[in-house]
Amino acid sequence: MITKISNDGVDRIVQREDLCLTAYLCQAGVWTIGIGHTSGVKPGMRISRDTAFAYLHQDLEPIYRELIATQEAGARMTQRQFDALASFIMPIGVTAYRSSTLRKRLIKNAPASEIAEQMRRWVYYTDRRTGAKEKSQGLINRRESEVAQYQEKA
Repeated sequence: MITKISNDGVDRIVQREDLCLTAYLCQAGVWTIGIGHTSGVKPGMRISRDTAFAYLHQDLEPIYRELIATQEAGARMTQRQFDALASFIMPIGVTAYRSSTLRKRLIKNAPASEIAEQMRRWVYYTDRRTGAKEKSQGLINRRESEVAQYQEKA
């Protein structure tokens, strides 16, 4: 059973999220810093590179637990698939993933093409300032990158 993201998986998340040491307002209107970290972030906040990576690993802990539970429920996955799914869950959150059709298909060990189809559905965000649901080219690009990673052969 896979229990943690690989170094390659961390590198890919950093590429997808970028590393920003100063707080910024993301497209959804959420204050963000480091590598996609949002908890407790305030305008004007600054952190070090080490803190950014500490936050990333902290943010991944509940994702690990959820992916372990998915495996315990029957899903088989490679390290690359685990890594791609950890990246996928980061912006949507564990709660959304837990109730998703994607998770149900993983547990049934659906073909990679079905998993990819489910991953590609998650390309919308809700703007917290307006409440509007928007399709994001950035999320489309991220999902394609995660799908490619998920489907890579070892």
